[in-house]
Amino acid sequence: MTTTYTVTDRSGNVIERGLTLSHAAHEILSTDGREWDIRPIDGGGWCLWARHQVANRPWAETTVWSFAASPEAAEADIFKQVITACWPGHYEAWTDAGYDRMLAEIDA
Repeated sequence: MTTTYTVTDRSGNVIERGLTLSHAAHEILSTDGREWDIRPIDGGGWCLWARHQVANRPWAETTVWSFAASPEAAEADIFKQVITACWPGHYEAWTDAGYDRMLAEIDA
């Protein structure tokens, strides 16, 4: 069974449900006009770069990286890190099952 994700804004409002890992990470990384790119690191590995275009900020290297062997594996590794991190000003991701459990506990 494939894990799907719910993305919420910082106030808890649902943005979208049933997202794949890559789609959930994209929603988080592109919050409020932000852009992102996964770039190779000199000597091996991959790093997530980001910028906030609305604020006219330059590209900046983040602390999210992977030393996976292939670009596809590195992307998946980086996306897993993105959805588990708390990014100030960005959306948040939950597994759909975890989000449903949370709602059930609130209703109980």
